Amino acid sequence: MNLINLYHLLEHAGMDENAGIHIERVTGDDQFSFYVAEVFPGTWLKSHYHTKGIELYQILQGAGIMRIGRRTGETAVWEEEFTVESGDCFTIPEGMVHQLGNMTGERLIAGITCPPSHLGDDRFFLV
Repeated sequence: MNLINLYHLLEHAGMDENAGIHIERVTGDDQFSFYVAEVFPGTWLKSHYHTKGIELYQILQGAGIMRIGRRTGETAVWEEEFTVESGDCFTIPEGMVHQLGNMTGERLIAGITCPPSHLGDDRFFLV
């Protein structure tokens, strides 16, 4: 068994320059993995979508705003925006444009379960 503390892992997490967050793989395989991510105060994860597979989000600490919508060309058209807080869990279907923001002065930490390709060749950013 490999015991990992998510908060210690985040202390050494790399910056995902494309997405604008700290993110680190915790565990998983080539099909599905669990990641821990931090959205810094006053920032947004860049809007994006994936063509294959769902993403499961669990807000572990803090609060934020999740936007979901659809893609029109290279632009996001937001259809819904809701507040998320510690303990909330939700699913983002494939193809849905999404963006998580932290408009507080506190840490926003999320657990994300998805295919590893969602951090690679199946991640499409919008303007």
